[in-house]
Amino acid sequence: MLDYCLSKFFLIMSQKNTFIHIILISPQIPQNTGNIIRLCANIGAELHLIKPLGFKLYDKKIKRAALDYSDLINIKTYSSFDEYVLKFPKRNIFACCPSGRKIYTEPKYTPSDSILFGPEEEGIPENIRIKFQVHFFKIIIAFFITTNVVPAGPRFF
Repeated sequence: MLDYCLSKFFLIMSQKNTFIHIILISPQIPQNTGNIIRLCANIGAELHLIKPLGFKLYDKKIKRAALDYSDLINIKTYSSFDEYVLKFPKRNIFACCPSGRKIYTEPKYTPSDSILFGPEEEGIPENIRIKFQVHFFKIIIAFFITTNVVPAGPRFF
């Protein structure tokens, strides 16, 4: 029953063409892409991959990380970011970048937005930063100190 409800939901959403797009530029780590496949399935997003990829799409590491969610989303690949922009010229593009001035929670996202992530090692390529109208944001990771953590190393007491 749940599978039927989910498939009906995705059918209705796809007819309205209201999916947010997650774009990965040249992803290198298959497990990260598999996790993002799960995320896209859970939030109703489409996944767009910009080549070159650091792995094959049928890699077992992707399947392991994506679990059984791969069949629930549309994964599209492009030879370049230019190709993606030509296909979707009216979408607002938000990019995750450490130098972004806004925090990721500040923009008011709509279903016609795209969220862009660069390669894990390098981030958003400079040519994309310069050439395209992209809104940059940053993700702040909070670190919490807990008394349950035991420090590693020798103790001198």
